[in-house]
Amino acid sequence: MKSSTIAFVAILLIALVQPAYAGRVVHNSTRISIEIPQEWESEFKDDAIVMQDHKDEVEIVFMSVDDAVIKQVVKAVTANLEKKIKKLKFGKPTETKINGMLAIVMQGDGFLGNLNVDVAVVIVDAPPRDKDLLAIAIAEDAKLSKHKANIQKVFDSLRPAN
Repeated sequence: MKSSTIAFVAILLIALVQPAYAGRVVHNSTRISIEIPQEWESEFKDDAIVMQDHKDEVEIVFMSVDDAVIKQVVKAVTANLEKKIKKLKFGKPTETKINGMLAIVMQGDGFLGNLNVDVAVVIVDAPPRDKDLLAIAIAEDAKLSKHKANIQKVFDSLRPAN
């Protein structure tokens, strides 16, 4: 991906970066565990987990949001995405369950510079009643197929932590 994606993530997340590792980690404030694919890199920033493949073709950011303000946060995030990703169009949000947790998924498509990118915004009702897990995934459209299995693995791995 282009440096503008990394700049966008930096705008969303402010703090010192701590390196992380592949394997299962727990997003502390939402009490949701996440599997980081072996071939991917990850970082912890405050209350966020940022992960991407080694070629920077896919990036996923997980952060907690207070349940009371989730609608406002999603509006602000999508507005910010629309500023960075030209011609961004989201389909109708769909409701699903991920390992027993209610989730809402919004999928979109647009252009980051000259790159056609796919975007997903996923909100997961986390075990703490007052928190939700917000995930933002961005991938180069032309290279999405080779990463689809790992992206699916990440989202399928979301589970309430013990």
